Amino acid sequence: MTRWRKWLVGAVLCIAFGASRLAAQDHMVCPEFDPTTQDTWAEIVAWLRSHPTCDDGETSETLSWHVTHKLAVSWKSLSELARLTRHEPTVRSRVVRHVGGDADVKDLRRVKRNARLSCPAAQRSICAKILEEIRQHEIEASELQR
Repeated sequence: MTRWRKWLVGAVLCIAFGASRLAAQDHMVCPEFDPTTQDTWAEIVAWLRSHPTCDDGETSETLSWHVTHKLAVSWKSLSELARLTRHEPTVRSRVVRHVGGDADVKDLRRVKRNARLSCPAAQRSICAKILEEIRQHEIEASELQR
């Protein structure tokens, strides 16, 4: 077999193997996120790391409610979240993406106020991302009301 044919066969096998792995992940059963047993940022971040494809439906709604509520009632814990996700921008983005969603409106207002007025200097970038996520949530909510 010529060199280019070997390369072509190898490329086809890699593509086929990758597609089968993606298909297997799509059919993977995702465990529920349980806020009663996964309450700390370390536990939330560990769950998100362990289940990178489990982020829709009821799981997403539960995460959104819990992340927003946790920030609303325990704003000082933001530094722990920032520390845990400092070198993992994908995980940090997944956490921030869950600010809003099906969260309580009062919690969302409190998080917005804290991100604007009480953001520690070392966490300004994560506060900016939280505020942007809330802005997007507000835009979507206002469009739904039309």
